[in-house]
Amino acid sequence: MGVRFRGGLQIVAFVALGGAVALVGQSCDGRRSERDATATAQPGVGPSAPGSGGDASSASSASAGVVAGSTDDPPRLCGGGGNECPEGLICCPQCCLAGLPPVCVPPADGGCPLPDLSVDEGMLATKTYLETIDATECEVAEKCLDGPGKRRVLRFDVSVPNRGAADLVLGKPDAGGPFEFATCHKHYHFLGFAHYRLVSETDGKVLLLGRKQAFCARDSARVARSAPYNPRYDCNLQGIQVGWSDIYDPSLPCQFLDVTDVPSGTYRLEVEVNPDRTMTELRYDNNIASVRVKLP
Repeated sequence: MGVRFRGGLQIVAFVALGGAVALVGQSCDGRRSERDATATAQPGVGPSAPGSGGDASSASSASAGVVAGSTDDPPRLCGGGGNECPEGLICCPQCCLAGLPPVCVPPADGGCPLPDLSVDEGMLATKTYLETIDATECEVAEKCLDGPGKRRVLRFDVSVPNRGAADLVLGKPDAGGPFEFATCHKHYHFLGFAHYRLVSETDGKVLLLGRKQAFCARDSARVARSAPYNPRYDCNLQGIQVGWSDIYDPSLPCQFLDVTDVPSGTYRLEVEVNPDRTMTELRYDNNIASVRVKLP
């Protein structure tokens, strides 16, 4: 736990991880099929800041070798049209969200390997601050702000590393399906990628429930020594490869909560990735990060 002050804002970071890890199999029945609900978290496994050199989690087979051919290539799409996988790879569906393409990956424990997304609590605590801004037409239209004029916002960084056994592959976006075109950012976003909320410290009441944030999921920073040096995914071919993190800087449009009408006090800022479990992962108990903030 650490305490930081920035612009009059007191920030105390805390996160509770560990406990049982649900290993998820290939079946989409009930969104996930638990193969081993008693496996325990490995000591020392957890998020680390980009550039820290922390290794990816020990989630089975192969952190970086999840693609055929060059490690700089994205996974090959499969399933339909005679597009079969090369020898040694299997075609794995990316359930449970309709529209995600199946990809060719090496098997893990006889089944399909899975990504593991989390929220970097350290970066969330380090880059959280208050700012007064002039509302833009775009931010009001996208319901990032509650009204026009000058607004007080709580800005924060969101870093989502993939420390699983397979890349998260969302594919090429278009105007339909799980993507929308963001007029503020001028690129396609994956809908409902993360959720932001401000919670009262005294009674646990949710005071601000931010909209489900749509991300352009891409390789922003390498976070594991075993990961390939070159990024694979960007806003045109979206995803997060193993050992890399997608980072949303606090200075970006709509990367905040509007706290203009929130009274002074101590609150918890919570960020949850994959809130609806639309993307099947190795585990879900590390999807929420939380920092304590004191609004003056």
